[in-house]
Amino acid sequence: MGRLAGKVAVITGGGKGIGRGVGLRYSLEGAKVALAQRDELTLRASVDEIQRQGGNAIGVPADIRRPEAVQRMVDATAAAFGDIHILVHAAGIGGRPGGEFLEQTPEYWQSYLDTNLTGTFLVCQAVARHMVARATRGRIITIGSINAWVTQARASAYSASKGGVWTLTRAMAWELAPHGIAVNMLAPGPIKVERTAPMHTTERFKLMLERF
Repeated sequence: MGRLAGKVAVITGGGKGIGRGVGLRYSLEGAKVALAQRDELTLRASVDEIQRQGGNAIGVPADIRRPEAVQRMVDATAAAFGDIHILVHAAGIGGRPGGEFLEQTPEYWQSYLDTNLTGTFLVCQAVARHMVARATRGRIITIGSINAWVTQARASAYSASKGGVWTLTRAMAWELAPHGIAVNMLAPGPIKVERTAPMHTTERFKLMLERF
């Protein structure tokens, strides 16, 4: 039996990228997984892949910017699997054109806050409320970024939103610890997923890798 046998995990952004990888691995470790994603096609493909490898998974279409959609995700998971022990909040946006500070529109700025920061708040709060109501000693993992501390040009909105995720995660850890809920953030550097693939082919990125 795997290390997560008997556990139920909710994974946002589970249709692709980091979330998809986490879902596949958690399933191999024995967890029942509920994947959430706005894009229903990629969501269905990830669920099918988990089921082909013998895992137990459901897909829940969800827009994490909307409280009612987030609550439906929690309710659907509880209805299918009975409880929630782990949340991996991997949904987010980044790498979109239009990030130059002097040219950036308020709508562009707000889109990052709505998805990366407010979405994190809504998802974590809904799952934490479920855990507290059931006295579940759970785990909440947010996906931040090294850009929360080490930023760069054309990344002001992204870096600000991920910096907010970092401080939000720390505050949640303090408040949820008395309920037996551990809260941590992972802060990866560049990871080759669909939306960042072009960056990995640049000479600048290759030079960075050669230094390690």
